[in-house]
Amino acid sequence: MSDRVRLNVEIQVLGKSFDLDANPQRTVGDLLREIGQEFAEDFARAGQQPLGELWASGTFRPLNADLSLGQIGRTSLVFGPQAPRPDEFDLAENDLMVRSDSLPPNHQVLLRSGSGERYPLTMTPTILGREGNLDPRWRARRLEVANRSSNQVSRLHCAILLRRNVYYLVHLSEQSTTYHNDRPLTQWRAVPLEDRDVIRLGNLNPPLEFTFRMREI
Repeated sequence: MSDRVRLNVEIQVLGKSFDLDANPQRTVGDLLREIGQEFAEDFARAGQQPLGELWASGTFRPLNADLSLGQIGRTSLVFGPQAPRPDEFDLAENDLMVRSDSLPPNHQVLLRSGSGERYPLTMTPTILGREGNLDPRWRARRLEVANRSSNQVSRLHCAILLRRNVYYLVHLSEQSTTYHNDRPLTQWRAVPLEDRDVIRLGNLNPPLEFTFRMREI
């Protein structure tokens, strides 16, 4: 990547946002040092040490200090001592009758199956399940990922929805199970999704799994 290529990076520090015109070859460690110097007085007034990590917005794991901005592929970063992880919450059926928040225009979100099929998420809620009719009151998109004969996948098995720029997975089925990174979910409990999380429907062999992918474009 040429040195002449620049990235405009938005960084949130102490509740404030600032834009940085940066070389994509600069590393996360470079930005951490710059934040410590640039905001030294702000940290002092807040009674805080200029120590922390950078997180890509919408994710829950800190970025490695050796990563370059060009490798990250995101231009919205959060500085802090820990990830701004959203809470889980209980969903009501009525929530599926209301269209979710609009998808961010600069995000590409999809599910990738174990066999390599790609399912772009163009709206939420998106409901995964086997073939069958969908309640017309539900303002949701439907992905039929199993045929009618499957007894491990329900017609309304699970859903993905968007709330305040965070994607959530919700287990809907009464007869079968949805797994999030091998953790079985409680019905109507919404858990936040992160890039590369694995969603498994039922207990099929081979497993019916999907990898959640999200990236800025």
